[in-house]
Amino acid sequence: MNLSNRQFELVENSGGHASAKTIMKFSEQTEPFLGTYTGPNTIHGQVIVRTSPIGQAEMLYQSLTSDSELVAGRAQVSLREEDDQATEMQLNWQWLTGSLASGISIWREIKS
Repeated sequence: MNLSNRQFELVENSGGHASAKTIMKFSEQTEPFLGTYTGPNTIHGQVIVRTSPIGQAEMLYQSLTSDSELVAGRAQVSLREEDDQATEMQLNWQWLTGSLASGISIWREIKS
């Protein structure tokens, strides 16, 4: 999995804070991958993704919401190519703060 210099837009989210038009951008750094995200409900968010020794990708994320709430969570990350050749990133996430809720979000790569 390589997330360097890639951008994704949120297209589906079950019960999370992030909404449509939220964009996640990864820097050029490789392993661990570092990114930021922002959108209508997020003033600023940061992510770090690493590949575990057994080959799974794990993410930690934190953000300041538009309601001035600090939130943090973790996710299992997977990438898949769709039929139209678009790459989708799926996050199986869980909040580590607040409600401790969990869910799934789907992000579609934005090609520059």
